[in-house]
Amino acid sequence: MNMTRVKRGKTSLKRRKKVLKQTKGFRGGRKSKERQAKTGKTYAYDIKEDRNFLVGEVGEIVYWLPNSHNVLIPSENRILIKDYDGTNEQVVYSGNYVFPYAFPSNSLDKILILTSFGDPGSPSNLYWVGLK
Repeated sequence: MNMTRVKRGKTSLKRRKKVLKQTKGFRGGRKSKERQAKTGKTYAYDIKEDRNFLVGEVGEIVYWLPNSHNVLIPSENRILIKDYDGTNEQVVYSGNYVFPYAFPSNSLDKILILTSFGDPGSPSNLYWVGLK
């Protein structure tokens, strides 16, 4: 007697296709993986994790601090310092200063800014701002 073969697994096949669709872009391992970098944005590459981290958006100014772990990002009326992987973001200066004149120093405890400290009539000067 000749019977047709029973083909099962519609649910399994559907689940498998769903999982493969979700893993798109993560396949291929280290050698052939394409980076998802966007034009105009600033990234930091971590060799240990083999990963790009978004550091700055389009048009943002980004300065590395001397410890090579943090970045300084000056923006209008505030200055941010955050880890290169985007975590631990802290506002280190909030106030009036001449944007974009904020620079890191060679030591980790100071940044250099150009400001008149709120007095619009006086000329701007360079000041060291201490970090703790």
